[in-house]
This record gives sequence, C-alpha cells and structure tokens, in this order.
Amino acid sequence: MKHGNRDMVRRKRRNSAEEQQDASLDQQVQQRNEELLWTNRAQQAEVAKRWRAGEALADSEQMLWYAALAAGIGMWHYDLITGDLVWNDRCKELFGYPSDFAMTYQAFLDAIAEEDRHSVDQAVQNALQEKSEYAVELRVMMQDGQVRWILCKGHAFYDAQGKPLRMAGIALDITQRKKTEAALLRAKEEWERTFNSVPDLIAILDEECRIVRVNEAVAQRINLAADRCVGLFCYQVLHGLDAPPDFCPHGQSMADKMQHIAEVYDPHLAGTFLVSTTPLISADGKSMGTVHVSRDITERKKAEEEIARLNADLEAHLAELGEMNQELDAFNHMISHDLRQPLNVMSLACQHIEMLCSSDNPECRCSIQTLEQSVVRMNGMIETLLSFSRSTHGTLSRQECDMSELVQVILAELNLAEPARRITTVIPQGIKVSADPRLLRTALENLLGNAWKYTGGCEQACIEFGVIEGEVKPVYFIKDNGVGFNMAEADKLFVPFKRLAGVDGFKGSGIGLATVEKIIKRHGGRIWAEGEPDRGAAFYFTLES
Repeated sequence: MKHGNRDMVRRKRRNSAEEQQDASLDQQVQQRNEELLWTNRAQQAEVAKRWRAGEALADSEQMLWYAALAAGIGMWHYDLITGDLVWNDRCKELFGYPSDFAMTYQAFLDAIAEEDRHSVDQAVQNALQEKSEYAVELRVMMQDGQVRWILCKGHAFYDAQGKPLRMAGIALDITQRKKTEAALLRAKEEWERTFNSVPDLIAILDEECRIVRVNEAVAQRINLAADRCVGLFCYQVLHGLDAPPDFCPHGQSMADKMQHIAEVYDPHLAGTFLVSTTPLISADGKSMGTVHVSRDITERKKAEEEIARLNADLEAHLAELGEMNQELDAFNHMISHDLRQPLNVMSLACQHIEMLCSSDNPECRCSIQTLEQSVVRMNGMIETLLSFSRSTHGTLSRQECDMSELVQVILAELNLAEPARRITTVIPQGIKVSADPRLLRTALENLLGNAWKYTGGCEQACIEFGVIEGEVKPVYFIKDNGVGFNMAEADKLFVPFKRLAGVDGFKGSGIGLATVEKIIKRHGGRIWAEGEPDRGAAFYFTLES
C-alpha cells in the first residue's frame, strides 16, 4: 500500500514537471511567434519602403530623362564589365548615328574627328585611373562636312575594392558656344591688332593718371615694353615729370566728363603733338579714367611752317610778277604804238619817194618796194609778238564754245584766200568745250593755218578735225597729209622762233606753235604732235573742262 502511494506521488510529480515544461515550451513558441510576427511586419515595412524608393527612383529617372530630352542633352551609360554602351536617341543624334544603331566604345571613337581621338581616349583612361570627373570637348565630323562640337562629362562607379564598374554621363552640343567663343577671340585679336597698329600714341589711364594699358606705338616711343608700363604714372613715363603737366587735358576730362583736345610741344618726347582725352564713364556715371591719344604732328607743323614761308615767297613773287606784267603791258604798248609809229612814217616816206622818182628809174623803184616789204614784214612780226604776249597773260574768260563751228569758219576763211586749192575737210558736228573764245580761235587759227600751209604741195590735200576718248579727258586732234616732220625733232616744235629743217620754203614766224602751247596750258591742258616726213602730221591737245 505504501509502495503504491509512492508511485502515485512520483507520477503526480512527473506530470506536474511535464506540465511545467509544456507550459514553458508554449510560452517560448508564443514568444517566437510574436518575434516572427514583428520581424515579418518589419520586413514588409522595409519591402514597402524599398518599393516606394524604387518607384521614386523610377519617377526621378523618368523626370531626368524627360528633362534631358527637353534640354537636348545626350545621356549615356557604359558598363565596364560587359562592355555594353547605352546611349539615348539624343546622344546618338549628336554623334551622327541613327536611333537603332548598336553603340560600342569604338563607334564612339570613330565618330570623333581623327585629331581629337587620342586625347579623348586618354581623358577616359585618366578619369578611371585617377577616379576623377571625365570632361572633354571634342569635335564630330558630320556627313555634310560640318563640324559639331560636343561636351562630354561623366563619372565612374567603383566596387569596394576600387575596381571601376561603370561610367555614366551626358553629352551637350556646344557648337554655337564654340562659334561665339571663336568670334569673340577673332574680335579680340582684331582689336589687339588695330590697337597696336595705330601709329598714334594711345594710353588708357585711370582716375589717378596711372597707365592701365598702352599700345605698341607708346612702347616704341619710350623704349619700354607695353606690359611694364602698366601701373606707372603717365606723366612720369611719357613726360618725365613728377606731376601732371599743365597742358595735359586729362584732368579736364575727369572733371567735366567731356572730350578735350590740345596741341602741345613736349620736350621729353621731342615733338609737337595733338593730344585728345576722352573720358571713361562707369555704369553709375562716375569718371573711371580717360583714353589718351597723342598724334605726332611734328612733321606737319614743319610742313605748315614751310608752306607759310613758301606762301610768303609766293606773294613776293606774285607782287614781282605783277610788276613784270605791268612792264610787259608797257612793252606791248611801246611795241604797238612807239614802234609802229616810225614804221608808219617810213611807209609814208616810201610812198613820197616813189612819187618823186622818175618812172624810168627801175633801181629806185626796186629799192622802194624792198623797203615797203620790210615795213610790212616788221608790222607782221610786231603783230605776232603781241599775239604771243596776249596768249601768256591776262584773265581767261571761259564760256561754251562750239569748236566744230569755229574750225569750219577758219577753214572757210583760208579757202577764200586760196579758192583754187583742192582740199578735203573732215569736221564732226557738235564738239563743244569751255574755253576763252578769243584764245581758242588763236590756237585753232595757228594749227589749221599750219595744216593748210604744209599741205600746199599735195594734189589732193586732206585736213581732219575730231575728238577721241582719252584715259582721263577727251583728246582733240587736227591731222593733215602734208609734208610732216621727223619725230626726232618733235621737241623743237613748240620752241619760239625755232623752225624745223626742210620748211624754209614755207612762210612763218616760228612762234605760232609756241603760242598754241601757251594757250593750251592756260586752259589746263597739254599738246603733243606725231608726224612722219611726207606722210603728214597730227597735233593732239586736251583742255580742262
């Protein structure tokens, strides 16, 4: 009985222990379940968070994609492990590839201008090795021959061991920017060339008269490099003074903001200069300095002084010439009156002697005729000298003259004197000039008279008047088919009282062509001649309109 109770007690104790153990296990299971529940909830929250982050990243990438598309930005991704290169359509377009082209790194290099390929590839390798930003400007040769400038920028991504995994970046079309930069550079270079090629001394000064910049003309004048002048005081460098000189208009321009000009002699620069200062005004209206321009007028001043001296000499010569003209007028008066009076007396005496001489004295009559002919010849010489004198001085009275009509009148008068002559004339109508009619007639009378005279031996003479176009002004001419002349003696044609060889059989004073030349020169023209013995002569002349 006792033994049975002990077993019962042991069974009760064992059951109680098992119950406690089961209860403990249940508690542990419940606690584990609660932990799993919290873990599951945390994982679900993390998954939800990551999903939301993924969605946000996708949205961000999509927004970035749209922004890049709107901005015309090319985007690229280069997987360094697989070698895959992904470009968006804009990026392919920038490099001249179609949208369905399978991009490779080599295709990227092939699109680049040959002279840029090595430097671009080197920039990629340097960025990977130095873990720095990849940025390079390169040129792409398009199919139409145009050059497109591209700015490529990107970053590399590495693993924990520092091995590069991939690169990503953008490509921008900077062609217009490069053109603008080139244009600005050209403008700057052109400005620099202009600034330094101007022979005037140019200095840009600040408000305290310090040099901001000078051109090469200043540097050469003071024998100092242009960059070494910067910061120095203008009055020290240019004028060798310790303070601004009184003649410098820089201070005036700084005070009233106006341009000022002064003509000064600077002993330090050993010359006379025309100096101008133009103020430099800031955006808020303050005077910042001046542009100082000095033009060396030393030689001009010397020339002006020389001109003044020459003008004084000219006035003296004109006064002397006036006196000479008065003397010439007196001489002409003497020739016209004083010399002709004795000739008139001689002519009357010859007539009286002729009446006294008997008709049977031929020697007496012959002597009287010789004397009368000498009187007539002397009168002709006096008239010729007067004509030459009138052609060289006096005031021109220009008016429109019909030279064609004047030539016709003169030839008609010559024909009246010798109506038996067989002569052909060529005279175009309507040739008009501005000239002194009296002097023009004298010139034409001499030229046409010579042509008439020297064609006297021709069976069928011809005289032609006309005009041709010269390089600057019309050229008028009178031609004949007479005896002509040797061109070796052409320089003697217009010398007074100089007659050519072979014309002794023709009457003349030797002063006609000299008179013509004086008249033509007084009309601002020139005259020259062409001829050949026995083949005629041609005289050409111009007139100032």
